[in-house]
Amino acid sequence: MGHSRVMTGTLVDSATLSASSANGALPVANLQIDLRNKVWQATGCASEYVDIDIGSLRPFTGVAIANHNLTASGIFTLSAGTIPGGSDLYAQAFSAWEPLLGAGEGWSGQYGAGGYLTAADIAKFYAAGSLRLFYFTQTLARYWRLGLADPTNPEGAVRVGRIYLDAYRNSSRGVLPGAENGTQDPSKVVYTPGGQQRRNQRIQYKTARYQFDHTPGAETYAFWFDLMQEVGVGRSFVGDFMPNATNMAQRLRNQIVCFIPEGGLRPITLQRQDMGAVEIEVQEAR
Repeated sequence: MGHSRVMTGTLVDSATLSASSANGALPVANLQIDLRNKVWQATGCASEYVDIDIGSLRPFTGVAIANHNLTASGIFTLSAGTIPGGSDLYAQAFSAWEPLLGAGEGWSGQYGAGGYLTAADIAKFYAAGSLRLFYFTQTLARYWRLGLADPTNPEGAVRVGRIYLDAYRNSSRGVLPGAENGTQDPSKVVYTPGGQQRRNQRIQYKTARYQFDHTPGAETYAFWFDLMQEVGVGRSFVGDFMPNATNMAQRLRNQIVCFIPEGGLRPITLQRQDMGAVEIEVQEAR
């Protein structure tokens, strides 16, 4: 439950980026290309960073890091300053992966040490790639830095596909929680409200339906259509559909990177329901 949140990469895409290092074939400019096969890769993994110059003072409240290769022991550090690389306005370190289990959930040893995702869990919960969301108190800044530290990374170099640094937007109504999906034929898409199914078609992706109950007038319609216009065709945004779910597994399952496909199609479709409810269908694909 709780109002859904969305973040876009619009500001990062128009920013000036620089990095601590870069593999020549995978430069930092790839972070501004909205394709899954375009990533920035550093030459090391112990202490790397990306500097983001937004160009002017802007308020921010969240960051989403997609398609990264940090392990469960990896750490991100987000900082903001009055000068490039500074941290006088904001600084916070956070784990590369959230624990799948919260206090009192599951049993000892489930989902890896401390409740963190194992490789098998990552494939299950993030079929289309890794995603780490982190929210913070609104901070007004121009210069930002995302640090990455994962000294024991087996690949010997850290990489990231997209950074969504934004002031997240709230929907006007909360999502109704739905039942979890069971095992289904992966060649088909099967829906349950508030849940997803994965299927194999070029790449794996998730599809979900979310119901906003008792939505007054056209508030939810306007929210989503305004978002699509802002993001633009062929671009992506991050949807956090159950940010306040008490069950952490449910919350993580409902964090999705959605692309607005080319050719006039949309990753979301709106269907008006009875009793003032609106149902939104989203698809994580690219």
